[in-house]
Amino acid sequence: MVLFRNAVHALVITAAFYAGSFFIEGVGIDFLKDAIVSPIGMVVAFLLAFMETTYNRF
Repeated sequence: MVLFRNAVHALVITAAFYAGSFFIEGVGIDFLKDAIVSPIGMVVAFLLAFMETTYNRF
């Protein structure tokens, strides 16, 4: 159950990265959007977010 919750949190964080990439494009910085929205960029963002939600200890 904990891994499912962490996966959902990671998906929310990845969706925020995706939404933020459109803001970045609107400002005029195109090269960052290409790195974030590419398929490998989305996988890396999800993996980093999953590791952050799973292994972050306060």
